[in-house]
Amino acid sequence: GAVPFIGANGLVSQDTDFFWDIGRSNMALGGSDYTNARLTLTGDNSYSADGSNNGMLQLRQTDAAGEGAIVFINSGVQSTYNDIARISTTLTGSNGGNIIFGTKYDGSTDTPTERMRITSTGNVGIGTSTPIMRLVVESNTVNEGVIISNTDTTGGASVPLFLSSMSSGTSTNVNIENLDGSFALRTGATTLSDYGLMRMLVNTLG
Repeated sequence: GAVPFIGANGLVSQDTDFFWDIGRSNMALGGSDYTNARLTLTGDNSYSADGSNNGMLQLRQTDAAGEGAIVFINSGVQSTYNDIARISTTLTGSNGGNIIFGTKYDGSTDTPTERMRITSTGNVGIGTSTPIMRLVVESNTVNEGVIISNTDTTGGASVPLFLSSMSSGTSTNVNIENLDGSFALRTGATTLSDYGLMRMLVNTLG
């Protein structure tokens, strides 16, 4: 039911603002739709870059180090609570920040290991905490890499990789493509729907 709270005019009760379902142990803030999750937030507080509106949910860290985390814990198969994954932040400089995603493999007793990081400059690192470009994927294990796959089974589907440049003011693309098992290299495309001119083709016979 509605949770009483102290308002400007004394003790009030408004289920449209704060609702608790004792049967499901679910809570709703900003509305009474509590059926889908332990905590439901309802509102129109979209984020504003100027700081005038900070969104629907704000997690504030008062530690001078500026590090905080959302920790995912599972106790279903163990006698004690087990943190299996986490999303954490680290401070860079005075007000910059990194976002770190960590997971833990089955059987591990350690804390979750960093798997991916988004740096304060917008670089993304998978398998590395110091990505020096927009996307860096590193691995020290054999047979670990990146797979780009097209699951279309209707036939004739290709798997293109576009390398685009705007240095001349117009988008120019180089397209590396898996064309039904053949390796194709195309250049000269100006849109993603235009694959460009075929420059090299290595078929299944080599």
